[in-house]
Amino acid sequence: MRRAAVAVLALALSACARRSPSDAEPHNAAPLHVSLQHLRRLVLPVVVSGKPVRVVSLYAEAPDYRPTGSPARDGSEGIASVDDAARAAIVFLRAFESTGDTAARADALGLLAFVAAMEQRDGEFVNFVDAAGRPNRTAPSSRKSMSYWGARSVWALGEAVRVLGAADSVPLAPLRVVLGRAIARVGREANAGRLLGGSATATSEALLGVLALQRVEPSAEYAALAARLADLLVPLSNGGSSTAPWKARLDRPDAAWHAWGARSVEALATSAVVLQRPEFAAAAREEADALWGRFLLAGAIPSSISPDGVTSWYPQIAYGVGPIVEGYLALADATGDRRYAVFAGLVAGWFTGANAARVSMHDEATGRTFDGMDGPSPITLNRNAGAESTIEALLALQRVAADPDAAEHLHFRPVAAPSISLANVPDRREYAGPAAGRVVVRRAGTGIDIEPASAAVAPIVLTYWPAANPIEVRLATRLVAEWNAANPDVQVKVQPLPAGRSSEEVLLAAIVAKATPDVSSNVSSALLSRLVRAGSVVRLDDH
Repeated sequence: MRRAAVAVLALALSACARRSPSDAEPHNAAPLHVSLQHLRRLVLPVVVSGKPVRVVSLYAEAPDYRPTGSPARDGSEGIASVDDAARAAIVFLRAFESTGDTAARADALGLLAFVAAMEQRDGEFVNFVDAAGRPNRTAPSSRKSMSYWGARSVWALGEAVRVLGAADSVPLAPLRVVLGRAIARVGREANAGRLLGGSATATSEALLGVLALQRVEPSAEYAALAARLADLLVPLSNGGSSTAPWKARLDRPDAAWHAWGARSVEALATSAVVLQRPEFAAAAREEADALWGRFLLAGAIPSSISPDGVTSWYPQIAYGVGPIVEGYLALADATGDRRYAVFAGLVAGWFTGANAARVSMHDEATGRTFDGMDGPSPITLNRNAGAESTIEALLALQRVAADPDAAEHLHFRPVAAPSISLANVPDRREYAGPAAGRVVVRRAGTGIDIEPASAAVAPIVLTYWPAANPIEVRLATRLVAEWNAANPDVQVKVQPLPAGRSSEEVLLAAIVAKATPDVSSNVSSALLSRLVRAGSVVRLDDH
């Protein structure tokens, strides 16, 4: 190559005329703002085992939304839980990673200190604590175990190591001790061939924590543990693409699938990327294509499905929507198939009004999310906004805000009435969006596809991968906005470089998977010769 110092490299495996599935009608909705205001209002100081920590209040009741503890109807479990603190810590870690907000870092570390204080020095965790900082050791939902709350602790602590790393070695030191014991406890369950807590959800969330560690501190031990956990999830698929329960992953063959915490797709798709095991992406796709595709054709997300396909549509809660949004986005990252990002945006529309009540469940100004809705007749809203609903919505919407295709479709709505049965869904469904936007999903093979729009109005759309650090993403977003305003026939979409051990690894993996961007500006000169040998660089000096 005559000019080695090329500022922008176009990766040739992606054709310049490639279009995202809905690019025929680009829309210019205001960027999604993810507010942590309400979540921060729920964060309370508590002293546990003599240590000052932070917790997240379980409930916040309308209309004043003051933080409160668990009511008698829920067994008076306590004021806060590890379940919520761990997931809230991930929200704050993501905020710090994307914006550099040091207050979010402090919030995360305070919550993680609580998580660590609830570990029982053997890798197992107690879940609930009262206002005086006393752990609840008797409630079934709080017992010492490696179950949901233990798995989420591994997830949060693994993310803390990935995001904070060596720069925060001092505050991370005590957390690493706890994490080491918890990882060993997870390993004992995995080696025995058992799901954590008997649950695909808990196993998936612990797997996400192990994968976070493997991303930043790769080792044979972490890789082997992650593979064992993923191998436990793969065979849980039941039914077929046209037979109930449509490839849903069930804890047991006689157990119902429920939307609450359905993270096996996200965990398997992420495993495919981190472990470089494409068969895990294939396993993730089969559930998303067969089961979740029916949700999009039906125009609604169910709450549960029995093994023989009997569907319950209510109650609907953020915890039942957010994991599907994140699963679709993890699949988009793992496969390079941008349809999945569009599907994520359509599902996330539940938060902004694409639901039976036609009510925005999430308040963008405060970050508050209603606790759910029941139905079908009449539709009743629970306007309280406790920890879990707020946290699960923020986890999903943080990912949506970072993905242009998902964010573009957040305000789309299904046009016709939703189906009342997953066994009888239409072959196609139209979704309508702002500025006369339109997306039609249709049945295709074992899943669904997006019906092509008229080529006469379709611009060329290029995908651009800048580095994932906040400064470069902000610069890229500003420059691309200027370009798109001046070039309506050639539009550019910014997608930060997907996570991986290095940008070189991510780009080479994308070449192998034939899922490259059109343009990348995060390419080291040391990688250039390998890209040339792979036939994946366009010579800009020939154009």
